[in-house]
Formats: sequence, structure tokens, C-alpha cells
Amino acid sequence: MTLPERQRLVEHVGHRIAELEKMFANEDPLAVKKQRQSDDAAADMDLTIQAPINDKIMQNHQQELSQLQQSFAWLKSDHAGYCDQCGSEIPVARLMAALGSRLCLSCAETKNS
Repeated sequence: MTLPERQRLVEHVGHRIAELEKMFANEDPLAVKKQRQSDDAAADMDLTIQAPINDKIMQNHQQELSQLQQSFAWLKSDHAGYCDQCGSEIPVARLMAALGSRLCLSCAETKNS
């Protein structure tokens, strides 16, 4: 991986981390949302129904954030761009498409089968 490619990846991962952190900062707890809707029973019911779905989405975003933070540190290390499993170089296109990836396509397919 060339230095400009690494810098582009670091920037791309950094932007996604910032997006996720901003989303977490702007996410109000369910109790606060319900308090705002206290005069609207239908809106309160919608919040109650949506809560488990929103919780799962937030958990997924938290996992993504954690993975991206690890990738951010990895991209700044000497191991950046090389598969954690087999050591082969990971194409930059794969790293851009799957920001948290640290496995080459072959190792990732083997892991998922």
C-alpha cells in the first residue's frame, strides 16, 4: 500500500468514526424521547415499539465504531494493509469497501464458510 493510499484510508476511516460518534452524541435515551412525546399516546406507542429495533441498530453501530477504531490504529502501524491471518497484501479497494477489514478476501471467505 502506498503512503497516499494509506492516508486516504486513514482519512476515510476517521470520517466514518466521526459520523458514528456524532450520531451517538445526538441520540437521546428512550425515557427522554418519551418525555418529549408525553402528550401524544400514538407517538409514545411508536417509541415503545421501535425501542428494541433502535437498540439493536445502536449496538451494531457501537460494534462498527469499535472495529473502526481498531482499524484506525492498525492503519497507522507497520502491519497496515497485510492480512492478519496469512500475511498477504490486502487490496486497497477491499479496505475502502470494508473499512474494518483486516483479512484478505480469501481468508475472509474461509472464515465465513
